[in-house]
Amino acid sequence: MRNVTRILAAGTSALALSAGLLLTGGIASAAPAGTATAQSAEFSFSGATVLEATTKKLKLKLTSGSTVDVTLGKNTKIEGTVAVGGKVNVKGISIAGSLLASFVIAR
Repeated sequence: MRNVTRILAAGTSALALSAGLLLTGGIASAAPAGTATAQSAEFSFSGATVLEATTKKLKLKLTSGSTVDVTLGKNTKIEGTVAVGGKVNVKGISIAGSLLASFVIAR
């Protein structure tokens, strides 16, 4: 009975590998764990001054004095009226160096 179980397990593994090779044209492999988290991180700006505002992007001057461009996506939630010269709090995610806002709160 043990030999039958081993043969079935080996056959199942070989079948899965064959299917992976047929579908991908190579050896099937998974992406390393943690790849997505290494490339993205949350950010938060409090009291930033709006230098420029369009429907797709905000240019902000941070309290540190540096300026950043923040992209506004279709799912970005905006509370209040964003105006040039006004103050905002922004929270979002940084993906591969680009800042994508999740929430913008005008003060």
